[in-house]
Amino acid sequence: MSITVTFSLQDEEHILIVEPDDNFLDILMSTLGDFDNYTFSINGEKITPVSNLSKKLYNNIIIDVAPYTRGLANLFIDPREFPLEIKSLKNPNRPAMKIETVHISCSSDSFNSSKDMASFIV
Repeated sequence: MSITVTFSLQDEEHILIVEPDDNFLDILMSTLGDFDNYTFSINGEKITPVSNLSKKLYNNIIIDVAPYTRGLANLFIDPREFPLEIKSLKNPNRPAMKIETVHISCSSDSFNSSKDMASFIV
């Protein structure tokens, strides 16, 4: 029997029909992209780790998805395309900064997937 799951993200609601043998996390990742950019909650309860979402599913559930807040700015990454949008938390009256393109210098260190850290300076 399939269940209906709604997730709410930045004033948008996405409705998914999930079958019992579907991998819900794969479906969610194909919709959102990287889970590290978001926090998830159900009825005000933050769900961590993300793998616990599958255990909380029931019909007509609403999962609240919010961009993960780091430091002094929110970085809204649309998994579908650019631009990236950065919004100041320290001064919310400032307009959002949109990044249309990214260039990585040829003198930068090479990406190492075995490391757990990367940075991006604007």
